[in-house]
Amino acid sequence: MWSLLLLCFTFIEPVVLQGGEDRLILQGGTGPCNGYIQVYHEKKWGWVGDTRWGKENEEVVCKSIGCGRPTGSGKKWLPEGSFVWLNDLKCTGEEKDLWNCESPGWGGSDAEVELVKTINCSNQIRISLDRFECSGSVQYATDGTTPEDYFCGDDWGYEEKRVVCKNLRCGEPVEDEKYPSMGNDTNKSMKLAKCVGNVTDLWQCIKEEKDCQKPATVTCSDHDLIRLKGDRSNVCSGRLEIKKHNTWTNNMSKAKSMDPNGWCKRMFCGELVSNVTDGSITTLTCSNKVKTVLRDQDKETTCYGLVHVQVNDSVHSVCASEAPWTRQNAEVVCKELGCGLLVSTQADPRRPSKAIMDSVNCTENDSSLWHCKAKRHDTPFQCSSQPYVICSANVKVELKDGPGRCAGRVEIFFAGKWSKVMTRKDTQWSDDNANTVCKQMGCGGVRSKTEKFGKAKSRTEAMPKDVKCTPESNNITECDLQDTYTSSRDDKEVGLVCEDHKVFYLDGNSTCSGRVGVQHGDKQYWLSGSSETWDNKSANSVCRQMYCGSMTNFSKFNAPTKNSIWRPNPSCKYNSILDCGTHTSSSGTDMIAWVECSGDRTMSLTNGCWG
Repeated sequence: MWSLLLLCFTFIEPVVLQGGEDRLILQGGTGPCNGYIQVYHEKKWGWVGDTRWGKENEEVVCKSIGCGRPTGSGKKWLPEGSFVWLNDLKCTGEEKDLWNCESPGWGGSDAEVELVKTINCSNQIRISLDRFECSGSVQYATDGTTPEDYFCGDDWGYEEKRVVCKNLRCGEPVEDEKYPSMGNDTNKSMKLAKCVGNVTDLWQCIKEEKDCQKPATVTCSDHDLIRLKGDRSNVCSGRLEIKKHNTWTNNMSKAKSMDPNGWCKRMFCGELVSNVTDGSITTLTCSNKVKTVLRDQDKETTCYGLVHVQVNDSVHSVCASEAPWTRQNAEVVCKELGCGLLVSTQADPRRPSKAIMDSVNCTENDSSLWHCKAKRHDTPFQCSSQPYVICSANVKVELKDGPGRCAGRVEIFFAGKWSKVMTRKDTQWSDDNANTVCKQMGCGGVRSKTEKFGKAKSRTEAMPKDVKCTPESNNITECDLQDTYTSSRDDKEVGLVCEDHKVFYLDGNSTCSGRVGVQHGDKQYWLSGSSETWDNKSANSVCRQMYCGSMTNFSKFNAPTKNSIWRPNPSCKYNSILDCGTHTSSSGTDMIAWVECSGDRTMSLTNGCWG
């Protein structure tokens, strides 16, 4: 019989631990609040004997490990060769820990120990995660059912996560904690856990209560990361994908859970509406309708603005004050909305707002902002800063008020409006910037820079961002537009003349009538008088670009032989025929354009022969 008892209660000694604090746990029961007593002292685990054992001792044990009050006790044989740390204990019930009771001290009892106590305490501990079975913030219940509070996120490490994942049968902890707690961060008292040794439950790791701002979170390897793709107007409808081994696949047979309603809840998309499977493709529609929207001045905008999410009929802000807003987050927004590449993003503190989403942390593979790692709140909370995004589809550049498409004042369409580019009075806009604009306009490189075009200084607002291009930039959206530019009264407008810029000139008896020529750099051409391209519209265009009013008459004449002919493409869509032509040699029988305009241009000096 003795040998059978020894066989049944053979004890596997816990791993010897690092650290100097004393610990007490209950082992071998159905939970952390029942079993036999183990104590850890001086980096060694040991037993507690039952000599002089009383109910007060049990009161101290249950209270010290957060397990309520004792409800019963029993005995078990001490395994042969086991080390006893404490025995002959006499408690009053008021002590904080068992080793504070009257005793001979650590390892100081001479009494022979053959039996040890097993204890049942009143609390029924249940550790769970607040969002999903295998991912979320770690919470506990002492009645076995209703969660009461969270564990503290301070000093929360891999060992604590491992204990939780193993206890919940969810595999091993992983780094991608995609679904943090929904609740607000608050500075409140939470239980701090630090695991030491061969523990089986996080409750056995409790150290103390402390003021804590963030709850402990974990994502275990058995948690299915899923997303919906295919519907930009509602990210809670589309083709279902699951992430396995860092790769997104539509093979849902690899999912731990095959519950479509659970899939909708996991993505914060409400309840299941429909689930259609065609081979390996699963198309899911959930009850919530969610999309990312950009807004500026309380109106929805296209490809720029403050970032919001619309859930059904309610539009809520995304918060950028709880955690840093990253370029990766903004890139996901631009990609999701079909707005091209990210040009500029920042956290905008212009006004507080009500938000339901913060601590966003997207990866380059996320299909939408809603499916990124983030903290989501059931109730909108006050947020002091919102993310502002400008995507490349909203950024354009033009040369305004110039005599053609390839010369004029530089203006950039940015954040929903045209802005003129300014530079300091004593500086020049960089060649890299100028070449980028000319290349984007299809006008070659820059030929020259000038201060202004038009009759007076433009009233257009100044560009609010500093432009910093590189020699490799081919588009203004490839330049750095992050830094703020604050204009001053002495700043000057930036004007450019690009290499492909062409101008009209008139060869006649007055400045505003004659045969129409084209000047391109140091080369001159006659404009073709072909009826396919030389008409009332073209003639008016020449007069306007020459600042000569409107056309009063137009015709065509035989071409002199000295110049080549500029022949516009009849199907060209540019506003000016200067941007539509190619030149060819004169055949000797070509007709060239002639125009008479309503205006006249004169030139004079303010003081006769000087000025």
